Amino acid sequence: MRAILAGLVALGFAITADAAQQPKANIDAAKLVGKWAPIGFGGKPELKLAEEFTADGKHNFGGLKGTYKVEGSTLTITYDVGGTLQRKISKLTDKEVVYGTGKAASVYKKVK
Repeated sequence: MRAILAGLVALGFAITADAAQQPKANIDAAKLVGKWAPIGFGGKPELKLAEEFTADGKHNFGGLKGTYKVEGSTLTITYDVGGTLQRKISKLTDKEVVYGTGKAASVYKKVK
């Protein structure tokens, strides 16, 4: 019983130490303001699929309007017609935003 308890305590310390080493990403939501288009084949932005974020928290994607907020590295979009979309922002610069990681990552370039 003591061996099991000691193993659980050690596991708890290992998980806590790993979480402490990974910084919590705080995304600067002000950098998200503007018009963004996903990168298509050939590395060019697909302007037909562009989405826009405004400074007052509004979101527009091809006439589908809503609001957005950023908490930590999570972007939450709530559409006026109903429904919510959450995305993890793994990278945000003045020119590029990346949602997700690895093969599931989506890269967007700022177009305006």
